[in-house]
Amino acid sequence: MPRIIRDIPIKGFKNELETAVSSPATVANRRSINLYRGYDEILLRNVHATIDGAFGLVPAIRYVVFLDDSAGTYTVIAGPQSEMFARGEANTIQFLLGSATDRLFVGTTDRVGGYRLDLDASLVNNNNQALTAHHSSSTGWTAVTITDGTNSTGTLAQDGNITFDTVPTAAAWGSMKLSDLEDRVPKGFAGDQKLHWIRFQAAAILDTVEIEQMSSLLVVAADDTADSDVMTVRFAGEYTIDVDTSYIGSMEYFSRHDTTDITMDITQIKH
Repeated sequence: MPRIIRDIPIKGFKNELETAVSSPATVANRRSINLYRGYDEILLRNVHATIDGAFGLVPAIRYVVFLDDSAGTYTVIAGPQSEMFARGEANTIQFLLGSATDRLFVGTTDRVGGYRLDLDASLVNNNNQALTAHHSSSTGWTAVTITDGTNSTGTLAQDGNITFDTVPTAAAWGSMKLSDLEDRVPKGFAGDQKLHWIRFQAAAILDTVEIEQMSSLLVVAADDTADSDVMTVRFAGEYTIDVDTSYIGSMEYFSRHDTTDITMDITQIKH
């Protein structure tokens, strides 16, 4: 079946989804979006007439796992079979960190620089508590310092980025099975996949939170021209990019101008 774009049939494609995103001009407002599962090509257009943009493909979030410590249960609340994290979807990821020993685990296919979180405004945390984080390693869990852009009257209170002040090195941030890190996790849990895990926790109870979209950010911000993972999108340019969906799950995008935002159109294509 041909792909249809603007009512013009183009032979060889099955399906496409199109969306427009605003590309922010400041690092503090870093943005990324998740790519739909099964869509293995992107058609990217920089709409601005004079300003270049930039983008980078980011390792995928494969699993989000919640530990209810009092019950001793680990629950996959997002995984490979779920159409994860679409803005505006109801009940995408809901969880309650009900004690200081409850945990939220995020597993990615490789190291990332942090996460972009879009929250349901009707289900945010109002308790003045902070998140802390640990990364997986060959010796267990190691603390990592974060900057939490979701923290206003407490963590997970607003949309924002959670980024690592210093991204752990490849040697330090181990790719591990969750069952090798947590004694109570049964073998085979989360597909026994070796992933780069982050463990989040709070010092006290938080309100129930709903995350509508959680996407990965690059190890180096997309405005860094020295980053080999970042590609320039020339003004008024159009590009086709193949996506390895076994590894890539999201895309970070950026304006090359210090103060002016740009718009890029993204068409995701399924072969």
